[in-house]
Amino acid sequence: IEPDPKTYRRLLKYVTSEDEITVLPMNIGAWCEDGEGLFQSSSNRNSSISSTASYESKSEGVRLVRLDSLGLSPEYIKYDVEGAEKEALLGSESTVAAHKPALLISLYHRSRDIFDLVLYMRERHPEYKLYLRRLRCLPAWELDLIATT
Repeated sequence: IEPDPKTYRRLLKYVTSEDEITVLPMNIGAWCEDGEGLFQSSSNRNSSISSTASYESKSEGVRLVRLDSLGLSPEYIKYDVEGAEKEALLGSESTVAAHKPALLISLYHRSRDIFDLVLYMRERHPEYKLYLRRLRCLPAWELDLIATT
């Protein structure tokens, strides 16, 4: 699921080269409810569904969906949605509960996420084991929550 047009085109290019896993690319945004929204597009880490995007971005209409409404049975979900991780998690609550996919959740877009998202997982999905991961990379602030059953 990728709402940014330029990044989506890169995703399509990757999908054509991938033959070991199934990738179903969708040019939509992950959210807590189905509907329409504005996407601030800058084709980089400043892109977002919120109004916190950089001044260099342009607004585009985007279809927003709950992962639950797609009827998928994923084995793995990566939530790196530039500050909308909580909303995306809420929109996939039933899918996560039913299929127990491995999860990778970005914790660094908002200061409170390191607490809020860990507490959310503990409360809503206590069967998951939680791990923090910080890769040695640039930018150095990237921090992820890995959740597995």
